[in-house]
Amino acid sequence: MKKLGFLLITFVLAFSLIFSLVPNAETTSTLSGVVTGYYGEILVDCTVAAYHYGGSNDGVLAASALTDNSGAYTLTLDNGDYIISYYSAKSLAQSVPITIGGNMTLNLTSEIKLDITYPDTVQVGDIFSIDISLSNYTDSDLSQYSFTVNEPTLIKLLTETEFTMAPTPAGKTQTIKLKAVALVGGSEDLSITDDQGNEYIHEFFVSGPGYYAGDSHTHS
Repeated sequence: MKKLGFLLITFVLAFSLIFSLVPNAETTSTLSGVVTGYYGEILVDCTVAAYHYGGSNDGVLAASALTDNSGAYTLTLDNGDYIISYYSAKSLAQSVPITIGGNMTLNLTSEIKLDITYPDTVQVGDIFSIDISLSNYTDSDLSQYSFTVNEPTLIKLLTETEFTMAPTPAGKTQTIKLKAVALVGGSEDLSITDDQGNEYIHEFFVSGPGYYAGDSHTHS
């Protein structure tokens, strides 16, 4: 009996030693890829974010990155389930579920385009139009889209600032036209924030005197 007990203890110790020599399985992996637009154009400064999917951390941001000049991104994540969300200044947020269990490549295509357009030249005192267009290149209709225009101090909107677009059918584009007046010269961000909390930023430039009241400089 003592001999059997000795052999059992020896076996347990030997198994523990062998197990300790086996490298631990990797618990983190990299997710990388390139983000392009519907026509294959590279999307620079596109936000790619990974959110935990399921479990106690469901919906919690795990990691995020901006695409570089080649449209590439890399995220380092613990192995598990995630929702990958991606958007840029010219594309609405889209998402895709994924299970990470090793290093992976995930190339993403933006199929919902957001355009903010206005005249190339705006002078102080000009009344001009700002067009906000939503293009749906997916195979499914989009639900209604609500957003707020965050006007820069350089201009004053002559219309409301909160909007809701009707559902956009697959393959269609719809546009909301705004009117604004240029107050002072300078460069500043014009952005919109949607009901999901995503912000889309475009640089806006007004040519003319002053960046603020009393500024004697002329921006041209």
